[in-house]
Amino acid sequence: MKTIRGFSDFGFSYVYVIFEDGTDIYWPQPRRRVPVEDPGRAPGGGPHRAGARRHRRRLGLPVRLVDDSGKHTLADLRTFQDWTLRYRLQSVPGVAEVATFGGFQQQYQVTVDPNRLKAYGLGIMEVTEAVRRANVEVGGRLVEMSGKEYMVRGRGYVRRAADLERTVLRVDPLGTPVLLRDVAEVALGPEIRRGVGDLGRPRRGGGRIVVMRHGEKRPQRDRAGRERLREVEPSLPEGVRIVTTYDRSTSFQRAIDTLKHELVLQMVIVSLVILLFLCTSPPRSCRS
Repeated sequence: MKTIRGFSDFGFSYVYVIFEDGTDIYWPQPRRRVPVEDPGRAPGGGPHRAGARRHRRRLGLPVRLVDDSGKHTLADLRTFQDWTLRYRLQSVPGVAEVATFGGFQQQYQVTVDPNRLKAYGLGIMEVTEAVRRANVEVGGRLVEMSGKEYMVRGRGYVRRAADLERTVLRVDPLGTPVLLRDVAEVALGPEIRRGVGDLGRPRRGGGRIVVMRHGEKRPQRDRAGRERLREVEPSLPEGVRIVTTYDRSTSFQRAIDTLKHELVLQMVIVSLVILLFLCTSPPRSCRS
C-alpha cells in the first residue's frame, strides 16, 4: 500500500487505497464486508476493475433501451433495466459491474404530515424505522401437523403503496394501532435524478454501461455481451428495443487490420532496402 485518500459527499463517502505500481489488481480487492459500529452502514468493495474513471469508459459496452411505441414511461424502462436486464448482463463471464444511467428510478414516497405526527406523539425516526422493518421477510419456527413439519415465515416485502399504508407505527394503551396512513400519505413516484441520458430527441431512455474486469480480453467479452443482449430481446416489453450506442468490436478489428498492414508494409520496405544494399556493395555478391 502506498497511500490512502478519502472524500465524502451528501449521503456517501469513498476511501481510496493506492497501491504501488506493479501490484496485482485482483488481490487487493476486499473480499468481505468490514463491520462498523454505526448501525445500518457497512462499507463494501467496489467492482473488480481499474480505478481510474477513464478505464470505466474505455472498458464499457454502452447499451440503451429505446421505446419506439411511446407506451412506456422512463420509469418503466428504468425498472426493466434494474430488475431484468442488469441481472442478465451481470451473469456474463468477465463482467465486473453493470452501471445504470438515465430514466426514473421508482420509489415509494412517504409524505409525513407534521401536525398529525405531533398529535400522535411520534417522531420522524420512529416512522423511518417502522417503514424499514415493514419491508423485510422474517422467519419463524416449525409447526408439526399430522407427522409433517411446516415452516412458518412472514412475507413482508412491499408490493404496492397500500402495503406501506398499513404499517403499524405504535399501539396506544387501548390496543388501537396507529398506522402509517394516519400520519402520512404514501405514493409511487420517481427519485430525484441528477442527470439525463439522451440518445437524440425524442428517444430519451435509460441506459447501461457493462464494465469488464481488468485484464479481460475486450473483443471476446464484447462478443459475449452482445450475444446475451440477443437472448434478452424476446423478453423486452412491446415496442422496446436495445441499441448499442458504441460498438468497439469494429474499432478493434480496424485497428488490428491497420497494424497488420503497416507491419507487412514495413517488412517489405526493409527487405527491399537490404536487397538494395546487398546488390550495390560489391559486384561479385550481386552477381552471385
